[in-house]
Amino acid sequence: SINYGSIGFFIGHELTHAFDDTGSLYDQYGNLHQWWKNSTIKNFQEQTQCLLDQYSNYKVQGIKVNGLLTLGENIADNGAIKASFNAYQDWVARNHAEPPLPGLPLTSNQLFFVAFAQTWCQISTPGMELYYALTDTHSPGKYR
Repeated sequence: SINYGSIGFFIGHELTHAFDDTGSLYDQYGNLHQWWKNSTIKNFQEQTQCLLDQYSNYKVQGIKVNGLLTLGENIADNGAIKASFNAYQDWVARNHAEPPLPGLPLTSNQLFFVAFAQTWCQISTPGMELYYALTDTHSPGKYR
């Protein structure tokens, strides 16, 4: 569960970029080309609007995160956590649940999410937090 929650997430994150707001603009050869149907584009925009709205309401030191700037990474994060958790559940269905870790009263599912959350633990100065919130294409770690 720990590997799926951490490494599995990162693999899924990078793969999901192929279908985010930028990756979806390129075809299988890496050429800029609209390969989605107009109805697919419209549906994608409707679906991602909720992510844009959600992340635009998060604040760092009273300043709202730019949900449009971070949209591609937020799509990748959300797609990846869903895919990696589903992959882990598939693994459990084929191999049976893992035994609990000695001395740690957490289920395997809980450990999956603990491992995911730990990937975003960071120490940062208030100045750097604000700088990243204003300029980085990734949402602040505590919101990921």
